[in-house]
Amino acid sequence: MSYVLRKQEFDSLIVCSDSVRYEYTIKRIADWEEVWSLHGTGWVLAGEDGGREVVPIWPHSMFAQACATEQWANTAPKVISLTDWSTRWLPGLEGDQRLIAVFPISSAAGSHGTVVTPGRFREDLDAQLEQIE
Repeated sequence: MSYVLRKQEFDSLIVCSDSVRYEYTIKRIADWEEVWSLHGTGWVLAGEDGGREVVPIWPHSMFAQACATEQWANTAPKVISLTDWSTRWLPGLEGDQRLIAVFPISSAAGSHGTVVTPGRFREDLDAQLEQIE
């Protein structure tokens, strides 16, 4: 079950820098053990300047829903458990040489989020999880 996200928190985060949103995402995923992405006929993917595919993720369904526009208009937020994310998704993304776009905001705002490798994401998440154990 996701945490309750107040409108004030939502509004303040979508105007923060990519790095602030990245840190927030790592902390929330560690706390609530959920990762959110968008799903339609399949999971959404975005392109990256280097030609690699990127999987966008968010810490809460409301942030993902806000990005379900334009090319992702026919998608909806879908949760991924932390267990599945860690044991299936991260190894799969690494094997497929995909990147992760952490907390992108609407394309109108022009932010693709912080784009990281699955390895970097795992390191940052593991460090956060160690802090709460």
